[in-house]
Amino acid sequence: MKLRTKLMLLVGLVTTVAIALSIWIIMFFLRQNIMESVVDSGISDYQKFLVEYVSISREAEDMSSLARNKYLAYQLRNFSGSEEFLLQIDDTVLFNNTGVDAKKALSHGEATEYYINENGSYAQYEVVEVNGEVFFITGGSTIISSETYFIALVRNISNTIVSMKTLGLKCAGTGLIIAIIAALAMLFLIYQSLKPIQKLQLGASELAQGNYKRRIKLIGGDELSELANSFNQMADAIERHIREIEATSEERKMLLSALSHEMKTPVTAITGYSYALMRVKMTEEQKQEAVFFIDSECKRLERLSGKLMQLISMEGQN
Repeated sequence: MKLRTKLMLLVGLVTTVAIALSIWIIMFFLRQNIMESVVDSGISDYQKFLVEYVSISREAEDMSSLARNKYLAYQLRNFSGSEEFLLQIDDTVLFNNTGVDAKKALSHGEATEYYINENGSYAQYEVVEVNGEVFFITGGSTIISSETYFIALVRNISNTIVSMKTLGLKCAGTGLIIAIIAALAMLFLIYQSLKPIQKLQLGASELAQGNYKRRIKLIGGDELSELANSFNQMADAIERHIREIEATSEERKMLLSALSHEMKTPVTAITGYSYALMRVKMTEEQKQEAVFFIDSECKRLERLSGKLMQLISMEGQN
C-alpha cells in the first residue's frame, strides 16, 4: 500500500471519528440542556399551580367530602387549558385528562424527589415512555381540608424528543458531508505534499542507473527541499569522486604504458647481447663490453622495477 493511500485512510478515519465525536458531544449536551429545561419549567409550573390551586381550594373547607371532591375536580378542569393534570385521593381518581396513570408511573422507585416549599412538602418527577410516547410527570401529595390528595402534572414531550432525534439525524448527515469534503480536501493536500517525494524517488532511480548528472529542483524551505539539496550534494560528491577515479585510472594507465615502454629497451638490449655472446664469435674485449652493457641494463631494469613497486604503494599521493 502506497504512503499516499495510507495517509488518506488515516486522515479520513481520524476526521470521521473527530466529527462523529464532536456531533455526539454536541447532541449529548443539547439533549441534556433541553431535558433540564423541560424539568425546570415543569417543576416551576407545578409549584405555581399548587400555590394557586391550594389557595382556591380553601373555599371548599366547609363542604362535605363528596362536594369538596367535585369542587376540586371542577376547579382543576378550569386550570387545565393546555396542561394535563391528575387529581386522586387514595385509589379514587377524581380528575385525569392525561391518558396515563401518573401515580403508578412515579411509584416505580426511579422518580427524583424535590421539595415544593419550605414546609417540607416534596414531590417527584420522572420522564417515562408510555405507548410509544414520552411524558414528563411530576406530582406529590397535598393536604386540602385535612384530606391528602395526590396531584400530578403531565406533559407530553414526544414532539421535543422527535425534534431532538431529527436534529441528531441532520447533524449526522451534515457531519458525513463535512467528512467527505474534508477527506477530498486532505486527498488533494496530501497529493500536493507528496509530489516532491516523487521527484526524489525519480532522482534516486536515475542515480542508481548511473545518471550522476541528474539534479532535483525543489522550491521552498521545508524539510523536503533540504532533503533535495542534500541529495544534490550527494550526487555532486559522487560525480566528483568518479571523475577523480577516472583521472587517476587514466594517469596510472599512461604511467604504466610509459614504464612498459621504458622496460622494453633494456630487455631488448639484454636479449641481443645475450644472443651475441652465445652465437657470435667475439673478441675478449667485445665480450667484456657486452657483459658490462648487460649488467648496466639489468641495473636499469632493477631501478624501473623499484619505481614501479613504489608507485603501487603510493595511495593517494602525488
